Amino acid sequence: MAARPRTPARVCMGYADHSRLFNCGVQVSEVTLVPTEAAKLDVTRIVNHPPWSGPHPAACLASTARARPLSAPRHGHQCRLWEPGKPSDLWRVVGTVSGVTHPLLNPMIVEAVEKAATEHRGRAWVHSAFTDLNHRATHPCGIFTSMPFSVFAKLDISPIGEEQFAAELSGFGLIRSRTPVATPVPVAGGLVVTGAGTLLLSEALPERGTASGQAAEGRVAGDYAAIGHALASLHQVRGESFGLAEFNGFFGPLPQPNQPVSSGTWAEFYAERRVQPMLRLAVNSRYLPSELARGVERVAARLPVLSGPDPVPTLLHGDAQQNNFVSTADGAVAIDVAPYFGHPEADLALVDNYSPVDPALFHAYMESAPIDPGFPDRRELWRLHSYLAAIAFHGADAIGSFLPRIDSAVRQYA
Repeated sequence: MAARPRTPARVCMGYADHSRLFNCGVQVSEVTLVPTEAAKLDVTRIVNHPPWSGPHPAACLASTARARPLSAPRHGHQCRLWEPGKPSDLWRVVGTVSGVTHPLLNPMIVEAVEKAATEHRGRAWVHSAFTDLNHRATHPCGIFTSMPFSVFAKLDISPIGEEQFAAELSGFGLIRSRTPVATPVPVAGGLVVTGAGTLLLSEALPERGTASGQAAEGRVAGDYAAIGHALASLHQVRGESFGLAEFNGFFGPLPQPNQPVSSGTWAEFYAERRVQPMLRLAVNSRYLPSELARGVERVAARLPVLSGPDPVPTLLHGDAQQNNFVSTADGAVAIDVAPYFGHPEADLALVDNYSPVDPALFHAYMESAPIDPGFPDRRELWRLHSYLAAIAFHGADAIGSFLPRIDSAVRQYA
């Protein structure tokens, strides 16, 4: 049998699933490429996707759960590579991974971080250690440790990375300008574009507990109360209409349109700017059954009846799950914000969407702001777009957790 062609070691820059782009950083070596037609026994799921326009040296187009401990989130060690000038349906990799290189440790990235921190400090700044925080985010992220401050860095290699991080910085600015709620301090403006991707940089927060788990782990009742107070402070700020005319945002890595709607009602805004865009993405992912999609459409049509009386438009965190707050000795710091003016219940519904919270959070919130008695009946309604986002972004990994929730919401509200 003729020897199969081999490729030199390389670092996989990311992978794509339909229209979505992800980061990876897995170092691939001793790679054996075989035509996809001859590799049908390989368990890795094939995802056909045309090569994107960026000059990336390699792009992984498949994922498997088998090697998740070895890699960045949702990436497997058996990759399918695309290289410039080759057919997009090129080869299946049936080789090995010799190790994992965190994408933030790319020398180009390290140089950019240290240069930005030096500018921020006004004198030389060099990192002495690095802490991987990939388990906490949909982007590669981590902390470069030094004195007198450390730097939190988040990386995006997609074509919309700069737009996404610029929106997050605008959100921080809006919250700082209108509320007393703490947000991270940007390093050297916060946004750095490099040849290896776009960086979002901020001063690392003196977080309670350990970075090895999620932000919520190790919290005590007082930490939850601080989150409740932060949300109440946000919700004291009123707007003239639902949405945010100044800029759009991102719900995780997914675009979140904020433009106000013609009727000015919360029901129409939530339908047109939250449920329907996420429904389209979930349908396009091919992981949302058509019957459930039709059910969500019925729920969206009933929103004028289901939403109750319109509240005064209130400044929201926008993605207020509890892991998007960092607990420090000085209180809660809002991170991963996607602000707009909306229904305060939309934030309250998300705080315990993925994991339970201490009742102290809601008790502290109610010290400054009331919670309508009808909120428990509407809680799943305000979570519906987040369930659709999970299907759109995580694909097969989200089916077991989120399809039943969507089905339950459809049964409750349609």
